Amino acid sequence: MAAIAELPFPKSKKGMQAFLGALNYYNRFIQDMAVYGAVLCQLKDDDFGQGGDLTAAKVAFAELKKRVADAPILRHFDAAREVHVMLFANEWALSSTMLQPHEEKLHPVRFCGRVLKENELGYHPAEKEVLAFATSTEDLPYSSRRKDAPHLH
Repeated sequence: MAAIAELPFPKSKKGMQAFLGALNYYNRFIQDMAVYGAVLCQLKDDDFGQGGDLTAAKVAFAELKKRVADAPILRHFDAAREVHVMLFANEWALSSTMLQPHEEKLHPVRFCGRVLKENELGYHPAEKEVLAFATSTEDLPYSSRRKDAPHLH
């Protein structure tokens, strides 16, 4: 992890793709990975040339490096505990964090996020948050018909 934190900003699109590829495994452990990664994925070769504006990309790159180094430890999902969901959606990405109480504190049990598809870009912000919620719960190992199903907040 220390090696990733010390990486310089890539000088080409291929270098950026290599950085994002190195983070691929850590996707599920980095909160809002889709939000920051989308900025970097959208870069073109021309952006790295003379006159290219990399301000937002450099901020996203630095934030991802920080989040990799400071990533919280995920707890195992416990169907007997209540679940809290934090949602985030902007014009091009959505993200959610599932939290459960452990020792009187909320700890993350799951991070989800993705870039919006072309047909989803025009959604109202409230619709994007519903989509973020649906994405975060679509493959959880429980059924809402069970008596011991978690209570979502």
